[in-house]
Amino acid sequence: MSFTIDLQNTDIYLAYPNKDFIGNSPIPHSYIKTERYFKNISAITFDSNHFVDGKENELYDKIEIGKLVLLVGIGWFQISSVDETNNGITESKIIKVLSLENELCTKIVYSFGDMGDENDKQGGLDRYALYDSSDLEHSILHIVVGECPSWRIGHVDKELCNYRRTVKADDVDVYSFLTDTVAETFECIFQFNTFEKTINAYKLENIGKYTDIVLSYDN
Repeated sequence: MSFTIDLQNTDIYLAYPNKDFIGNSPIPHSYIKTERYFKNISAITFDSNHFVDGKENELYDKIEIGKLVLLVGIGWFQISSVDETNNGITESKIIKVLSLENELCTKIVYSFGDMGDENDKQGGLDRYALYDSSDLEHSILHIVVGECPSWRIGHVDKELCNYRRTVKADDVDVYSFLTDTVAETFECIFQFNTFEKTINAYKLENIGKYTDIVLSYDN
C-alpha cells in the first residue's frame, strides 16, 4: 500500500549518519516524487539548486550519498543517490532518500536456525521466540539488535511472545529477514520508528481501526 505526500512546505535538514545536523538551515528544495509505504521502505526524491535567488546554497556541496536527512514531521531518511544536472542556466542535484530502516539492508544474517545439540533444552532443534528477554540466544529481536546496535527493540504485541517457531535463514539482510521470513512465520508486521530507531512488531489485526483496506504480504 503506497501513498503520496506534498513536500513543498516541508523543511528538510541535512545531517551526518549519527544525526548531528549540518548547518542551521533547511535544504532549499522542490517537490518531485514520493513513494511512501506502510510495509516496504519508503522513498522520496527532491531536487536542490546550487543557487537560490542569486545566493549560493551553502549545503549544496555537502549533499552526499550516505548522509541523512530529516523531513520534519515525517521521519529520518538516508541519501541513496545524488544525480547532478546542469542545463546551462541552473545547476541542481536530484536527491533520492530512503527511510532510515534502509540501514538494516546492509547487515547480514548468516546460518540462522542451525540445528542445536540433542542434549540441550531445545531437544536438538532450535526454536525461536520473536521476543524473549529470558532467553536472548533464541530471541529473534535481541539477535537482530545485536547485529544492528544503533537500533533498539520497541513495542512487541504480547500475543507474539507466546510461542516459538523454527526459523531458517542464511546470507540474507536483516530487513528482508524480518519483513519476509519472520513476518510470515509469526504472522506479524514490523514498523520502524526512524526518530527513536526502534523496531516494533504487531499482529496484523491489532493495527489501527477496521477499514475496507486489505493488507497482505503481497501488497
